Amino acid sequence: MYVDIALSLNRTLQVPLLVVINSILSNTHTAGEPGDNTLRFNIVVPEGDHIFFTNKIQAAFSTYDANTVVFRVKEFTPPTFLRHYLDSKFKEKSPE
Repeated sequence: MYVDIALSLNRTLQVPLLVVINSILSNTHTAGEPGDNTLRFNIVVPEGDHIFFTNKIQAAFSTYDANTVVFRVKEFTPPTFLRHYLDSKFKEKSPE
């Protein structure tokens, strides 16, 4: 059985993403047959950032067995109404 974990973020949150994933992997026991308690991270990123996040995740977690940890990165462009809602609720912080 898969344990699905869904995350949605942008490049501003790349370091916290790796910290969260590391914490989950460090504090979770996965063992057994493929698909038996397999952690599946479903990560939604802005359009054009798939390769960036895939590379970061692979570099940080390449030692984990693909039978016990799965990373799925997908790009998503929200529809206009959702983009306006998110922009009004959550303003982007400057890199500074």
